[in-house]
Amino acid sequence: TQKDRWARADLRNAVVEFVAPLEYMVRPPMPPAYVFLIDVSYASAQLGAPGVVAQTIRDSLDQLPNADGRTRVAIIGVDAQLHFFQMRAGAEPQQLVVGDVDDVVLPAPSDLLVNLSDARSSLDIVLERFGAMFSNNHGVGNALGPAIRAAQQMLGGIGGRIVAIMASPPTTGEGLVEPRAEGRDLGTPRESELLRAQGTWYKNVAADCSRAQIAFDTVFVGQQAMDVATVGGLARYTGGTLLHYPAFMAGRPEAVRFSSEFGQHLAGAAGLEAVLRVRASKGLRMSAYYGHFFLRSLDLLALPSADPGRCYAVDLEIDETLPPVVYFQTALLHTTALGERRIRVVTQAVPTTDNAHS
Repeated sequence: TQKDRWARADLRNAVVEFVAPLEYMVRPPMPPAYVFLIDVSYASAQLGAPGVVAQTIRDSLDQLPNADGRTRVAIIGVDAQLHFFQMRAGAEPQQLVVGDVDDVVLPAPSDLLVNLSDARSSLDIVLERFGAMFSNNHGVGNALGPAIRAAQQMLGGIGGRIVAIMASPPTTGEGLVEPRAEGRDLGTPRESELLRAQGTWYKNVAADCSRAQIAFDTVFVGQQAMDVATVGGLARYTGGTLLHYPAFMAGRPEAVRFSSEFGQHLAGAAGLEAVLRVRASKGLRMSAYYGHFFLRSLDLLALPSADPGRCYAVDLEIDETLPPVVYFQTALLHTTALGERRIRVVTQAVPTTDNAHS
């Protein structure tokens, strides 16, 4: 009714946000947490990527959401081995190397995923030395799969974001991808196969991480064949971001662009452990959804990370004659970086016509 309309904020305003009651929380709000997986193999060292990536992360630490001092950070170097960094407040950081990547066990029970405020000095030391530490690394191989398993162990209880910066494809341990004969298949009916993932390992991992409220950002640098169709599933099914810098080389414009864009991405606000649902007027039905998310049910999109610049598309089907105006309402349940559970409601009225050319 007219009276009800003026009594409801979501019908008087196009965008309104409510503080969610306790029944919308299944656990205390998660803190922002970041695990950076940085390719330190020979291919990455040749591009100067470890130093550029580490410096960009270090320059972005003050922009990470940490107003309440809960943010946590971990660094893992990845080649055929996993290089962990134990960072204690007020102590010299230590590098811990795990060579057995077939059954990854964290090399220390604590001080790998550290509080950003408490261990800031140790974190600065690791990132400052990171480039020189691996500048002459001749180790080949990329154990991305085992590194993801290690990051899952760190974030399993709280959720967070895994940021993988890779200059070579995964070739060691679980999750390895086989080289594709791209040149042979280009221009043939088999070319479309290059756009399909090799197996389901990355999709299955992404689904597990989505349930644990873990998002992936995947960043590819250099000109090696990365098999984005396969590895990119990590970001696709967890609401994450995929970036590619094929002309990356330290000191060149592409590396400068990487530092600028990647730094802005890390500093951007994001909703955590979010779910999204779209409703419409009678006579309209949502038949398909497109974007980076995991479809938890027929109409519920799971988004471990909900970034402001993210876009989604919906296919609509018309089931009956529409009135002159139809309405769409989108509800996003999310946690802010300050740990507050909120519901953002976006309502839009759209006129209809029976003549698409009028």
